[in-house]
Order: sequence, then C-alpha cells, then structure tokens
Amino acid sequence: MNKHEIETWSILKNLEIDDPSSQFKFSDRLSRENSWSKQFALNAIDEYKKFVFLAKHAGHPVTPSVEVDEVWHLHMIYTRSYWNEMCKEIDLELHHGPTKGGEQEVKKYTDWYQKTLESYRKYFGEPPVNIWPSSKERFAPNSTVKIDKSKYFIFKKPKFTSVWLITLPILLFFTSMTESVNTATEDKGWSWWVWLLIIVAAWILIAGIVRLIKGPKNKNSGGGSNGSSGCSSCSNSLAWVVFSCGTSSSSHSGCSSSSSGCGSSCGSSCGSSCGGGCGS
Repeated sequence: MNKHEIETWSILKNLEIDDPSSQFKFSDRLSRENSWSKQFALNAIDEYKKFVFLAKHAGHPVTPSVEVDEVWHLHMIYTRSYWNEMCKEIDLELHHGPTKGGEQEVKKYTDWYQKTLESYRKYFGEPPVNIWPSSKERFAPNSTVKIDKSKYFIFKKPKFTSVWLITLPILLFFTSMTESVNTATEDKGWSWWVWLLIIVAAWILIAGIVRLIKGPKNKNSGGGSNGSSGCSSCSNSLAWVVFSCGTSSSSHSGCSSSSSGCGSSCGSSCGSSCGGGCGS
C-alpha cells in the first residue's frame, strides 16, 4: 500500500460502527436480521471495510459478496455513521442503486466480482471463502426470501444424495413388508397408500427430531461457509425442507429485492445483491 492507501485503510480499520452507548448495536442487528452468529457478523463487518477500501483504491468497478452486501445495506441506514464518519473521512461518495437486470448485467457483475477478488488478494491476501465465495457460487440462482421465524418453521432442503440415503432403506423396508402390509390393509380396510403416508410422516418426524437434537448447522458461525447466506433469514435453516424456505448458501444471488450498487463521486453505476457492485 502507498501512503494514501495506508491512510484510507487506517481510517476504515479504526471505524467503530457499533455504538458503545447502544444496548442493541449494529452488529447485534446484523446478526439477528441475517441469522448469523455474532462472531460471523463481526467478521462480515471487517470484510465490508475491505470492500469499501477497494471501492476507493482498486482502480476498477467492484462488486460485494452477498454477506458484505448485507452489511452495506444495513450501514446505509445508519446515516451519520455512513456518510459523516466513513464516506466523508475517506473522501468517497458511495451510493447504492438497483441493477438493470438481464444477462448482460449478470455477465458484467460477474466480471466485476472476479476483479474484486483479484484486487482483494493484492491488498489483503486470500479472501475467506465463507464471506467471499467463488463467482460461480456468488451468482448461482436462488429464491431467497425473508421469513418471520415466529410464524413459520424453516427447514433446509437435503442434498439429492442425502435424500436417497434415507429414502432407499425406507423403500426397501416397505417392499420387504409388502405381504404383511397387504394382509394388514385387508384386515383394517386401509388402502396401501395410507401406510405409505404413515411411513413418510414418520420419516419426516424422525429427521426433524434428530436435526433439532444435533442443533442447527450454521454455516456462518464465525467461520463456516455461507454460505449464507445470503439475503437473510433463510440462510441458516434448522433442518430439512418441509415448510417455507429453500437453501441459500451459498447460492448468494438472485434475491427477490433489488438492492445493491454504488457510485463514487466521479459518477458510477452499480447493481443489486443479485449482481451489485460499484464502479468508480
């Protein structure tokens, strides 16, 4: 880093986004709104500061990861901290705007993101993959939405292999018990599909209980993966899909809400978390 870059990084590194006098700090809200651990939220804030540094000094348009973008979104509503304590101090007018959408935009932001990772390595070394995933993972399609967990259960979709590892034994058992089931259905007057439904329901119940006992597999806990997520609540689900949300993590892009993008004082165009970035 040259003298000017060192000065910028010193300001950003020492920037205290968390208000010491607040009982509900910025990092607390970031953690809650994204279902992140507190440590992961703090790590994401550190990576956000590096992104802001790159927005000023990389010399090319830059695009954030989904996790960094979430920090950016939230920081902008803390207007005094964002504009007076950060942007003004480093002399950078960092704005946020929606993407125009379409294949060309995706291609453009994918290229910007790749260049962002390259510049990150130049200044800060290898980026942590749990916050800065590959371009393929960053822009993979998903259907992430925000869910009120007080009203809905959230289960993670199992991988195809996981489904079959559990389904095949059940199907084999069901097949081996065909004769007994046929006899039982004749005695009770039940159709075969009633027994099948009972088996499936038992499978879901057992899978859910086992998952709850083991605890949530939070890929973002202080150094997992995104993995996440991504745009918010669905990134760290408890178990397997039965009710509301799909998986994110790491599919990080394709959020339903357009959100990110920025522009520097010399004028730039940017996009959303479905492919956002900033060009200086």
